[in-house]
Amino acid sequence: MSVPGSPTTQTPATSASAPVSVAPAAPAAVPRGGSGLVLFNLTIIEDNPDDREMIRHHLLKDAEYKFVFREADTGAKGIALCQADGSLPDCVILDLHLPDMDGLDVIAALRNTSSGSRSPGNWSEGNSSEQIPFPLIVLTGSDRGSDEGRAAITLGAQDFLGKSCITPQSLSRAVANAVDRFQLTRKLAIAKARAESADLAKSQFLANMSHEIRTPMNAILGFASLLSKKDAPEAVRIEYANIIHANGSHLLGLINDILDLSKVEAQQMTVERVSCDLPALMVDIASLMRPRAESKGLRFAISFRGPIPKLIQSDAMRLRQILINLIGNAIKFTETGTIDIRISDLGAGTANILLRAEVVDTGIGMTPVQVQNLFRPFTQADTSITRRFGGTGLGLTISRQLALLLKGDISVHSDIAVGSSFTLKIDGGPSANVELLHDLTEATLPAKVYAEEQAQVRLQGRILLVEDTIWNQRLLRLQLGNAGAEVIIAENGQIGVELAMAQQFDVILMDMQMPVMDGYAATTELRRRGLTTPIIALTASAMADDRRKCMDCGCSGFVTKPISAEVLLKTVNQHMKHAGPPAPTHGEGDGVLAA
Repeated sequence: MSVPGSPTTQTPATSASAPVSVAPAAPAAVPRGGSGLVLFNLTIIEDNPDDREMIRHHLLKDAEYKFVFREADTGAKGIALCQADGSLPDCVILDLHLPDMDGLDVIAALRNTSSGSRSPGNWSEGNSSEQIPFPLIVLTGSDRGSDEGRAAITLGAQDFLGKSCITPQSLSRAVANAVDRFQLTRKLAIAKARAESADLAKSQFLANMSHEIRTPMNAILGFASLLSKKDAPEAVRIEYANIIHANGSHLLGLINDILDLSKVEAQQMTVERVSCDLPALMVDIASLMRPRAESKGLRFAISFRGPIPKLIQSDAMRLRQILINLIGNAIKFTETGTIDIRISDLGAGTANILLRAEVVDTGIGMTPVQVQNLFRPFTQADTSITRRFGGTGLGLTISRQLALLLKGDISVHSDIAVGSSFTLKIDGGPSANVELLHDLTEATLPAKVYAEEQAQVRLQGRILLVEDTIWNQRLLRLQLGNAGAEVIIAENGQIGVELAMAQQFDVILMDMQMPVMDGYAATTELRRRGLTTPIIALTASAMADDRRKCMDCGCSGFVTKPISAEVLLKTVNQHMKHAGPPAPTHGEGDGVLAA
């Protein structure tokens, strides 16, 4: 249908298979850039060549916008053009009167096919089922245009225009407004999908974490109850105690993972670069992980490819954490077969060491989709894996962030029912003057030395323990007293300050969270009064900022709860003014309670 006042120059109707480009092609509408122009991919579905020319002519007059045109002269061709793979338009202008089908039927056909609409999934930002159509403007030249326009809006069109009153400005603005509304709707849909996905993941994580916490807690409480029964044989009571210790250690691991994740998300995770003995590190890891693998009947092997640097510059604790996570996962998801750890230096012969550690298993394997989700926090490969194998889904997320901090990364290759290969690569520092170990094998690794350090530490002196919790008072008094120290207890910081200033002590152990006066205030006050006695902070806070806060208020050392007896005795011994000969074992220690 022709339009009064439209240009007389005619262009042949363009089929869906032969679109005409009037401006440089662009993949999608983009906001104003350096040129100040907005570029639109626009599809025209109109049977009259004069009207198509009129539309192009009007739009090209607007200096604010540039358009890439595609044209179809029938409804069927227009539908095919809009549904072509990778060819979704930024906007469609549709004549409601076409020779082969009614324009309203074209709208319905476009809206009822997934490729004729855009959803958040199509933008790789979620999986909402809500379908977001591309913007569509309808043109009508009939006397009942307003009724047809309203019908088109009901079906999903964004706007309608009467052909008799179209101007370059009105058409251009209608297109721009339609695209703007569409882009805003798209952004809202993406944000909604992200929020829903994050909420679902965190809800699943919290439910899973509840299970992970309650399971060992059940074992701890249950076996503690059995342990209290005096009729159990000594060997059985020792077994109960070991079970309680193992489950308590598991709970501590969960807490550490949550703390590490919080540091990662707050971008507060830090690493150090110091000299690290690589063979000794591998011996330590093997001594820990081999029994786990062999307890499941798995073969555990470490191999070295090419010359291996004896020393690397890295964070030994964090590197150990990554490898233990990767190997632990391999053991968890492998029922039969082998766990192979392959170590090599990809930077051999260059100025820098590039350490490569590959953990290969013969486990259940993963699909490409599962691999894609592997390093996202709060997720495992899928929920069925969580139900079958347990775990929080935090280990790999933390490990990858640690690898990035160590100037490296983790990559994965996996096949279902074949197994997985996790490859860690990190910067090992300069290779100059570093000893290279040739023909290194697991058999030639140095043997791990198991030092009975806790039994060798003997203490002689007076210790002031400032701690408000009665159970921690009793535990620490036993550990310190059995090592030979005299322990005086203060139940809050105020009493601790009074005792520390009135009596002579060799070391003060200061809990940092207490009623009346906390450890920070007590330590600050003691230093203000000129006390120089070593003060060791006892805290359940393990963040780097917490350590810094303790040191800033005047503490000499820092021990994190739950406190290992070995760490406690070593730390106290380092700060004691006197280290005496072994003392006889005490039952409850030489404890005195100050109140």
